Amino acid sequence: MAEMQNARVTLARCGFPLFLMVLTTAYLVATYQIRVQFSEGLVGPRFMPFLAAGLTYICLLRILWKETRNSDDVGQSQSLVRPAIVVVVTIGYVALFEMLGYAISTFIFSLCLFGVFGFERERPVFMLLYAAAVTFVFYLLFGVAFDIRLPVIPGIL
Repeated sequence: MAEMQNARVTLARCGFPLFLMVLTTAYLVATYQIRVQFSEGLVGPRFMPFLAAGLTYICLLRILWKETRNSDDVGQSQSLVRPAIVVVVTIGYVALFEMLGYAISTFIFSLCLFGVFGFERERPVFMLLYAAAVTFVFYLLFGVAFDIRLPVIPGIL
């Protein structure tokens, strides 16, 4: 009886990561619809979606591995709260990216993720500085190093 209960708990814990894996697969399939105008080498319009999907698969596989090895059911519902919030925040980021531009949407996205994971929550000034730094570093990486055109601030830049 206890074994059957443990199997149910494990299946329940793996349900959300499996759902995210299905969404990641749909996202990866959609990247093949991105039309490449010309060969851009390694870093083209499909690079970031492939990288994001690959990293997501690795993280989800790690979560699934951990959940299948863990047999206690304490805090099961709590374990899904943060991933669900991250999914909602990411959907909001994608929805607001074009309207707010890269700088504002990425800054807000970073702040939200810092809040979800409790990073520098006690020191809000540092949280703001780190969010600005993340926004700037990723702009340098994609906008400058990879020369990807980002809508920095709509109507201005």
